[in-house]
Amino acid sequence: KDFAQQGFRIVPLRVSGAFHTPFMQFAQDSFAPSVRSVVQKSGFSASSVVVYDNATGGPAYLSAADCSSRLSSHMTNSVKWTEQVQSMYRDGARVFVEFGPQGTLSKLVERILP
Repeated sequence: KDFAQQGFRIVPLRVSGAFHTPFMQFAQDSFAPSVRSVVQKSGFSASSVVVYDNATGGPAYLSAADCSSRLSSHMTNSVKWTEQVQSMYRDGARVFVEFGPQGTLSKLVERILP
């Protein structure tokens, strides 16, 4: 059945690609080595920073290898943005900074948080 006929609100998204879906596997495969290299060169340590995983919505206490794998996998996984923002806020985050021209994520944070 048509979702609109069932009472769901349908909002077409203006996107240029099938981001965060299995259709991005080709990009993930070529992106993963670069992520691995950056993480290794950065001296990343799980004890030095908390990384929030937008594929799970929660904190991910990771080794450098796990961090590379999870960051790369975000290209092919759904984003749990609401859960991630709520987890970060619950854990003490109060400042959210967005780098981009339209402020879309900042507007979403305003709608998610009290």
